[in-house]
Amino acid sequence: MQDRSARVTTAHLVLLLAARPSEGPSRLGVVASKKVGGAVQRNRAKRLVREVFRTSAELFPGGVDLVVIVRPGAHSLKLDEARREVAGVAQVLARRAREVLRK
Repeated sequence: MQDRSARVTTAHLVLLLAARPSEGPSRLGVVASKKVGGAVQRNRAKRLVREVFRTSAELFPGGVDLVVIVRPGAHSLKLDEARREVAGVAQVLARRAREVLRK
């Protein structure tokens, strides 16, 4: 996916966007390596990203597959902090999604 996707980075997340092979709502995949921390920290960070995706769907462009790579320190974010981090790059996400869907 990384070779045909667009990348948007924040302090705690790397977001990769790729065009969906078929019609339908956006899909989310979350990756957290051991650099993030132990299993508890990795799982908390992944739950946090999934919750932001679920509750703030308007921040994410439609018609794309989204893979979020969690960076170290993400597990210590509060939900509002994570939402603000994604909201800060929402316009960039929309622009990159349009570029990916045009290809």
